[in-house]
Amino acid sequence: MKNIIVYDCDGVLFNSRNAVKAYYDFVFDKFSIPRIDWENSSLAKLAMMGTNEVIVRHFVKEPALIDEMLEFATHHNFHAFTPLMEPMPHIHETLEKLSSMGLTLTVFTNRGISL
Repeated sequence: MKNIIVYDCDGVLFNSRNAVKAYYDFVFDKFSIPRIDWENSSLAKLAMMGTNEVIVRHFVKEPALIDEMLEFATHHNFHAFTPLMEPMPHIHETLEKLSSMGLTLTVFTNRGISL
């Protein structure tokens, strides 16, 4: 039996709201789609929790444009937005402590290559 501690990236390891907002604003602007209303809590939650496919399909109804946006999103590197990701308080100390206890640290996420 193995003991495992699992942390999620968004909202646990990092406050990624500003990065996610900037990313989707960029993608929507590129395709001349109205930006997500980040003041609308249900839309903001969808954008923070959903996959690219769920988000694009929610806001875009034209199948060809959906496919084009998803293709773009799949191949666009999120790296330009990583400076907007803020480590959560004490995360460095926590990870160092876990490592010093002899635990192996790894990441399991659906974020993809952008992590």
